[in-house]
Amino acid sequence: MVWAIEQKSHYVGPEDRRAEHEATIWLREHGLNVVERWQVEQAFVEQHLSIESGNAASLLKVGKLTGAKQVILLQAYSDRVMVRAVETERGSIVWSGTGQYVDASADFKAGAFAPSLTRKTLDAIWKSKL
Repeated sequence: MVWAIEQKSHYVGPEDRRAEHEATIWLREHGLNVVERWQVEQAFVEQHLSIESGNAASLLKVGKLTGAKQVILLQAYSDRVMVRAVETERGSIVWSGTGQYVDASADFKAGAFAPSLTRKTLDAIWKSKL
């Protein structure tokens, strides 16, 4: 299960959704099963939880209900992407990483900042920690 989450001064926007989608594709390409977004949204409704809040505690609860072993949480900012995997049983962080651009002008012009950096960040985490 992959989900873009909000922070205090950060709302979930189009870049976050593109990063979320890219992370889902990347995880599948690397042989991992990913719970579909519609299943997650359905579980939110069944549990009478607000999808908009999308806080980590409710995401872990829903992840567990959908059979996910880990919830992948990500945040895309103007210059970086933060990704972490949280175990649904205990809520402990399994792995995490941050990818940051020094000069993202090429990807900004192409409109591919979040997806590109998400893929690069997951590649780095995969090589070093998984």
